[in-house]
Amino acid sequence: MKLLFRLLNPIVKFILDSPFHFILSKNLLALTFYGKKTGKKYKTPLSYLKKDDNIFCLTDRPNIWWRNLILQSEVEISLKGNRVRCLAIAELESESIEELLIEIIHHSPIDAFFAGIKFVDGKPDSRSVKEAVQRLVLLRLSL
Repeated sequence: MKLLFRLLNPIVKFILDSPFHFILSKNLLALTFYGKKTGKKYKTPLSYLKKDDNIFCLTDRPNIWWRNLILQSEVEISLKGNRVRCLAIAELESESIEELLIEIIHHSPIDAFFAGIKFVDGKPDSRSVKEAVQRLVLLRLSL
């Protein structure tokens, strides 16, 4: 899976920053941030769910890049062809991760595959959802 992302992410980032962003921008954004220690600029594509003045993204805990966002950080996102500055914070212990995960899956069903969620009778299996929540980090982006 890691190899797949390494191959696809540069293409996805290019598309999200291009006039052809509409191909992917209904479900994906590109998050740009700086490393806390190195100051190096990073950009990663993420699935998102927009609710009110917040955008929520989920990522796997083993992907350590999100640690740069534990303390509130200013980031830039490429969202539907626009560059937007916002505040980001990574949350490990959030009671709302499960609820947001279900909403994200309904918004972008392919995220169930990436989160390892199985379906039973057309609905997300509660056991696999609970297991996924233990592996995920919630990113809250405030516009």
